[in-house]
Amino acid sequence: MHISQRYAFIVSLAYAVASPLYIYSHLTFIEPIGAFICIYVFRKIFQKEMRVSEIIISSILLGILPWIHIRFALFEMILFFSLLYKIYATNRLNNFKYYLYYIAPITILFIALEVYSYQIWGTLNPAVNEINDIHGGSTPFAVLPFAGMLGVFFDQEHGLFVNFPVFMLLLTGMVLAARRKFLRYNLLMLLLSIPYILLFTSFKDWAGGWCPPARFILVLLPLSSFYLAYTLEQINSILSGLILGITMLYGCIYNILSVMPFLSSFNGGEGRNRALLRIQVFNHRLTDFLPSLFLPNQTRLFVAWIGLCISLSLILIIVSRRHAGTMPR
Repeated sequence: MHISQRYAFIVSLAYAVASPLYIYSHLTFIEPIGAFICIYVFRKIFQKEMRVSEIIISSILLGILPWIHIRFALFEMILFFSLLYKIYATNRLNNFKYYLYYIAPITILFIALEVYSYQIWGTLNPAVNEINDIHGGSTPFAVLPFAGMLGVFFDQEHGLFVNFPVFMLLLTGMVLAARRKFLRYNLLMLLLSIPYILLFTSFKDWAGGWCPPARFILVLLPLSSFYLAYTLEQINSILSGLILGITMLYGCIYNILSVMPFLSSFNGGEGRNRALLRIQVFNHRLTDFLPSLFLPNQTRLFVAWIGLCISLSLILIIVSRRHAGTMPR
C-alpha cells in the first residue's frame, strides 16, 4: 500500500504494545486466529503476483475459518470471491490449474465440516454447535444493534476507543483515504466490516461474555492498520506524533495493568473496568470518567467521548489539509 518503512514499523509497534492483541496473544480466544488468517488472505488480494503455494495456503486458511467459528464464515465468503476475482483478473481463463489449486482445498474442508456436523450433531447445519453454545444461546439479530455498536467503541469494559485510544486515528484515516486509488481497499473493508459489526452487535451479549475489551472487533483491527499508517504519513507533524505517543503510552499502560494481577483484564458487564478500578484522577476513580452501558445516567459521558473522538478527527483532518496545501507540487 506504499506506506514508508518508518510508519509501517511505528504502526506495527502500536499494534504490538497498545492494542488488544497484546492481551489476547496469551489467551485461548479464537479472534486472534481469525485475525491472522484474514490479514494473510487480505494481503494476497492486493499483492501484484501470487505464487501457486500462496494460492493453496490461502484456500486452506479460508477453509479453516468456519471450523474455528461459524461467525467467520462471513469473512470466508467475502475473501473467497475477492481472491477468486484476483486470480481471474490475473490469469483470465488461460490457466485452469490456478482455479483447481484454489477451489479444491476449501471444497474439501467444507465437505469435511459437513460430515463432522452430521456425524456429531446429526445435522448438515455447520452452525448448530455455536447456536447451542454461543453466549447463552444468543443468536444474530436478536436485538437492535445500536446499543452494541455504542458499547463496542465507547463502553469502559469492552470499548475499543476508550481502552485503546490509538484507534481513534482510524477515523481520520478513513476520511483521508477516501480516494479513487484506494477504492478497492475501501470497498473490501466495508464489505468485511459492516455486515460483521451488525452481526455481533445484534447479539444479546454483544460484548462476548466475560472477556477482555474489544473481543469481537479484534478480527478487523489488523485489516484496518493501513488507515492508521496513512493518517500518520499524511499529517506527519508534531501534533500527530504527540497524539500517537500519548495514545500509545495509555494503551501500553492499560495492557500492563490488565495482566497484573491475573485476570484483571476480564470484564463481565459490572459497569467498572477491572484493570482501571484502582487508578485515581483528582481524587476520583478513573472509571468515573469513562462511560458504561451497564450503569444508569451515562448519557453525558457517552456524548463527551463521542465528541472527543469526532473533534480529534476533525482537527487532524484540518491539519492534514493545511499540510497538503504547503507541500511543493
